[in-house]
Amino acid sequence: MDYIQKEEVVALGRWQTKEPKSLVNGLPLGPNAVKVFVDEVLNPTAFIWRPTVGKTNMEDFLNCYVVWPANCVVFEPDITDSPRRQQSDSKAVSSSSENQKSPLTPPAPKKPFTPASPLRRSEVQLYC
Repeated sequence: MDYIQKEEVVALGRWQTKEPKSLVNGLPLGPNAVKVFVDEVLNPTAFIWRPTVGKTNMEDFLNCYVVWPANCVVFEPDITDSPRRQQSDSKAVSSSSENQKSPLTPPAPKKPFTPASPLRRSEVQLYC
């Protein structure tokens, strides 16, 4: 969410923490802020809430951590509840049931779901 207009989504990412003592670029996060890993930039020219030396626009923080005001971060449902995950689960079930038709091949053991990234708690939208 854009911290100035609060209407435009400027980036998508994954939040890591709201802990005020957590460091981002060597500085404490502080109160009312969220540490976010930026996965996708939607508005490359959006200004950063807390710029650092040489990094002032959102495009500078692609695949990096950024500090963003907590009231401008929209938390999406957990990835385990996403339709994409449910579709992949249904495909996995159908393919394993096809494997069970063969008497020579035992079914593969089910593995517990682990997120693609240890950072992923939920996906977020940053507004500007």
